[in-house]
Amino acid sequence: MRLRLIECGSLVVLLLWAFAISAFSAEKPAAAALPAPAQKSAAAPVPIATTDVIPRSARALDQLREIREKLDADNSVSVVEAGLPAFAQQLDEWWKAEASTIKKSRSVQRMNDVLWQWRLYEDQVAARNGLLATSFKEWSAEESVSGVKRWRTN
Repeated sequence: MRLRLIECGSLVVLLLWAFAISAFSAEKPAAAALPAPAQKSAAAPVPIATTDVIPRSARALDQLREIREKLDADNSVSVVEAGLPAFAQQLDEWWKAEASTIKKSRSVQRMNDVLWQWRLYEDQVAARNGLLATSFKEWSAEESVSGVKRWRTN
């Protein structure tokens, strides 16, 4: 009985020690300590001159047209969108056939074949995902460099 109490007591001491170390080592937020007047306030909005409204809106529409043209020129979404229903149907049919085969045979070799085929399908999905990710990264990088600056400076 004493041995069990000593084991439980030492476990409790170790846990308390671990929690105490993590609590003391945690950093305290510096922003909460600043008084309200010392914090910087956001810049006040600047009104747009009446004579500048129409030219700015025309530029914004032109920029939106450019973005639409770039998106329309990118065919990666349409490629994936066109191939996805056929791929999903093929995968469903394959899985239905394999599920009944697995239930009947229970062979390790058959399971290896199923895993091999599953990896091939997984690679096809990864390729489509990579196509979309690459297209998005290229467009996003280009727009983050030029688009944000354009919108803010206009």
